Amino acid sequence: MAHNANGRAYAYGDNNGNHVKAANGAARPDAAALLRNADLEELLVLLPSIAEREAVLEAVLQDRALASSAQPARVHFSFGSLLSRAKAAALLTLVLYSLPVSLLLTAAVVLRHCQRLLQRGQGEELWQRLRAGLSERRATRGTALVSGAKSTKGLHVCRHLHRAGWRVVLVDTHKNWASGSRFSWCVAGFRTTPIPNKDPVGYLKTLRAIAVSEKASLFVPVSIAQFSVYEALAAELIKPLGCACCTLDVESVAVLNDKIKFSAFCERIGMRVPRSFPITSCKRLYELNSRSEVFDYQDFLLKSIHYAATHRVDQFTLPCDPEALKDYTRTLDISAAAPWQLQQMLKGREFSCNTIAHEGRVVAHADNEACLSCLYYNHVGEKQIYSWVEQFCKRTNASGQLCFDFMLNKADGHLYAFECNPRTSSVLLEYHDHPAFAEALCNPEGVLASGKAPIEPLPGSPPVYWFWNEVGELAFGALPRIARSIYGWWYWLGMWDAREAAVETFARLRGGVDAVLDPEDPLPFLALHYGQVPLLLLRAIRFGNPWIKVDLCTGKLVELGGD
Repeated sequence: MAHNANGRAYAYGDNNGNHVKAANGAARPDAAALLRNADLEELLVLLPSIAEREAVLEAVLQDRALASSAQPARVHFSFGSLLSRAKAAALLTLVLYSLPVSLLLTAAVVLRHCQRLLQRGQGEELWQRLRAGLSERRATRGTALVSGAKSTKGLHVCRHLHRAGWRVVLVDTHKNWASGSRFSWCVAGFRTTPIPNKDPVGYLKTLRAIAVSEKASLFVPVSIAQFSVYEALAAELIKPLGCACCTLDVESVAVLNDKIKFSAFCERIGMRVPRSFPITSCKRLYELNSRSEVFDYQDFLLKSIHYAATHRVDQFTLPCDPEALKDYTRTLDISAAAPWQLQQMLKGREFSCNTIAHEGRVVAHADNEACLSCLYYNHVGEKQIYSWVEQFCKRTNASGQLCFDFMLNKADGHLYAFECNPRTSSVLLEYHDHPAFAEALCNPEGVLASGKAPIEPLPGSPPVYWFWNEVGELAFGALPRIARSIYGWWYWLGMWDAREAAVETFARLRGGVDAVLDPEDPLPFLALHYGQVPLLLLRAIRFGNPWIKVDLCTGKLVELGGD
């Protein structure tokens, strides 16, 4: 439940407090009844307070329906699966051949860092750092649980908390047991849990048991989209144990995590968002497409409410040819349990931000110019973004972590928020060299009281990239253009493109830092590329599931039905 500055609660409904109806005019189903029918009574026993919160029940219901309908991992045998296996095998071979380069790079970075410390007369400090890295540093502030081991942002949160004096225990699902972050010198322990949206009760009980056994006094969720609600539920479960939690309350997470509800909520509190239509059936989609006047001569983007790793790059827009729409929706699951959204497609500069708020005030804030699957982070400091976020936090009295996606519309110059992710964003990587960021996570009241809020990335802080992603973009982007033009009239144009791409890549490498390779904590870099990634590719070879790419930022294979 979100609140405004006066303490007034905002529920998901119309201005009269009535529950919003589905797009076809039918009332939404009784979530509590359906939850009971789904044999999840144990969840209500574990957390009885959620029985009266419709947004939370509906989010759990939809997640359970999607998890139940998802195809279990199985071996595929088809021409497409053979291509997927061949692609995975080829990339795995390249990865293994790159090991000597990574070893040399790691050694060079570590030795260069040591040399700089010695030149500054910090030899004793170097020795102390080595000792701290090779043995568990004594915690002075208690134990912190951090989720999201497979992602780079999870690793960065561990590093910040460790350097601030916390003993860090990293948590992820059983599936991600080989996450490279677990080998960080900043991690004192690594524990696994059931998958939250497939076994919510098992997940909640396991996380509570971990919090008890580790005597945790802080929980920082670094979740993926599908786990946000469950991590907020877990926070509610372990707070009575004396564990502070850096997350929004579960009802706010459920509302903001839903694109339809987020748009309706922002309109109600006077925040600027694009026009949108909720879609709960293909029939509704076909009906809107036949009435092009409702779009007011603008394109509208079709988006899944729930995270869809492969569909988020489709960029399918309406109005369009009816046959093209039918062909595109042929394999889509659009229903009340799996709704989609039509959202006004704006043109301009796209941004993302990561914000930590406490009682309606901004504690930490960073932004970057964004794109699909962003793998380069550099703080921009766009004033319109901070102003929008500040107003949102003030009007909702938000406390926790927030990530917003914005478009600075070229047509009218206004900033529109088109999506909210009520959780940690990879934008926080911009704090990689900030000595005080951990305080925003564990002591927001202290930051506000000291007058240091909002904490922003340090001026002149180098941007963040992933070394092997930059190399891959250059190799698989520029070189094919040369190959296609080498025997044609466009040879010199292809060579020029390749040269420009190489110059740009080397400039980025020279001016930034690798997101994972830290000279004081080098093992995760090697473990990610030669443990975590190879296992993902071996899994792809085994099952033959169609996949698009390896995402080093999130530490996953972007595949059909993936997370």
